[in-house]
Amino acid sequence: MGRLVLKDNTAFEKDLSSGAIINRDVKRYEALKKQKELRKQQEQEFSELKNDVKNLTSLVEKLIEKIDK
Repeated sequence: MGRLVLKDNTAFEKDLSSGAIINRDVKRYEALKKQKELRKQQEQEFSELKNDVKNLTSLVEKLIEKIDK
């Protein structure tokens, strides 16, 4: 199984048997994985905050209804 380093970007090499492009920059790969996980956590937190706001809005509406009675 031979590999050829791409001359345009030495961080990648091409597997000659399968034609796959392989990322050789392990640090960059790990940084991208970490960034993806952080983005996933932020999206989860945002979703939870939206639900909390909906719940608070509902509670305020109920309080207003009780006050108006």
